[in-house]
Amino acid sequence: MRKLYENNSLVLAGLIIIQLVVCLPFITSFPIALDEPFSIFWAQQDLSEMSTLFKTENNPPLHFVLLHFWIKLFGISAFAVRSLSLVFSLISVAILFKLALKFLSKEISIFVVLLFITSSFNHFHALEARTYSLVVLLFMLILYDLFVLLFEEKKTFWRLSIWNALLLYSHYLGPFIVGVELFLILIFIKNIPKKRIVYFLLSFLVALIIFLPGLRWFLLRLNNFSDTGTWVPAPEYSELYGNVVRFFNGKYAVLALLFLIALFAMMNRKSILTQSKLAITSNKNRFILMAFLLSYFGMFVFSKLIQPIFLDRYLLYTTVPLFILFGIVCQMILVKSKYFLVFLLLIPLCVASNWMPENDRAPDEEANYVRTIRKTESTIVNCPPYYDLTFLYHFDRAAFSNYQELKEYKEQSDFYSIYSIQELVLAPCIKQVIYIDNNSDKIFPNNGIYNGLTKDHSLVDSKAFAGGTVIYNFIIKPN
Repeated sequence: MRKLYENNSLVLAGLIIIQLVVCLPFITSFPIALDEPFSIFWAQQDLSEMSTLFKTENNPPLHFVLLHFWIKLFGISAFAVRSLSLVFSLISVAILFKLALKFLSKEISIFVVLLFITSSFNHFHALEARTYSLVVLLFMLILYDLFVLLFEEKKTFWRLSIWNALLLYSHYLGPFIVGVELFLILIFIKNIPKKRIVYFLLSFLVALIIFLPGLRWFLLRLNNFSDTGTWVPAPEYSELYGNVVRFFNGKYAVLALLFLIALFAMMNRKSILTQSKLAITSNKNRFILMAFLLSYFGMFVFSKLIQPIFLDRYLLYTTVPLFILFGIVCQMILVKSKYFLVFLLLIPLCVASNWMPENDRAPDEEANYVRTIRKTESTIVNCPPYYDLTFLYHFDRAAFSNYQELKEYKEQSDFYSIYSIQELVLAPCIKQVIYIDNNSDKIFPNNGIYNGLTKDHSLVDSKAFAGGTVIYNFIIKPN
């Protein structure tokens, strides 16, 4: 067993298997919803058609393009589209282990990776067909090569330029993260030989050249961002600790962690002073500390002073330095011979982890309900319009896939996606109207759809679903 443990490749294989074991059973346990149908719908289109999206889309094209080719191979089932994010997460497990070893013992590095795996927030995004697991992976790669370029005699600037360019193509937070990198370089510039500064400059220049084709989209979105701002609300100060608590699986898990940390500190109080001095003076530890502070608090300050971007899923990448910092604290308060005790911390994390993710939506149940109540001469009314892709993904997968004729399908099927009653013109022969109210009474309270339908129709029944959706079944009033 000792020889197996000493083999890093076998340890890493074991960690990847653990990630697979905790993810695969739950990859289809929650319905495709929220932003996933939008990503899937556009990613299935031809690349030339997809390019029109990025003039208004809030994310750059890389994830859409990767998902496009993934769909070509595996289709648009929940398992197929989400497995791409899982692949990114599996690679992240490997990179995080290698990155943690730069700062920590093998035992504590394994713990950090297991912390990443058991974090409910990371677990959810490892299974969601969105770009966030890709952003986390690229940030890990950037941290790794930036660290190597700063503190080791290795020329990784070519790789660093590629990761930065890919990051810029993955999320519009990319420029902020590049800014964090520049601050880190400035902080540690005294430790850098002058010759190596040229490598940093060359790395960022190459990244910018690679990103030039995407610069037009970025400037278009930046202009729109300046005019309209973002939908993200201004952050409260409570979110500074609230998000960290969320990353560690909630307040009860955090309280248990703090209790165990305090217990370990009492057990090893004589050695902590020496260990803490070494930890504080270490440039390596300062690097990971500043990587977290600049990323996490930098986004908070930016949100307060310029535009709100301090949102939990936008902050997901900051869990990488956060978990390594937590590992450094654990290593600092534990004597080397007692590093095995750190794995006790996984118990409250595993207990509090939400292994079966939830998105508080039930579009699959809604689609089944509509199929049950729908009659031949009927109209489906959906509000707000941007919910139609979610519903159609579950209601008629073939129509969802046939994106070029989706407009004709909706017209032929009497499927209306509207904001208000003024947009609805019903044919006289329509005897049934099924109104899918996807929380529109709160988003568009003056849409008048429900009251408008009651003028000529009688409500037969209604059913509420998760996420505030209510489906109303109307029939025309007799003459």
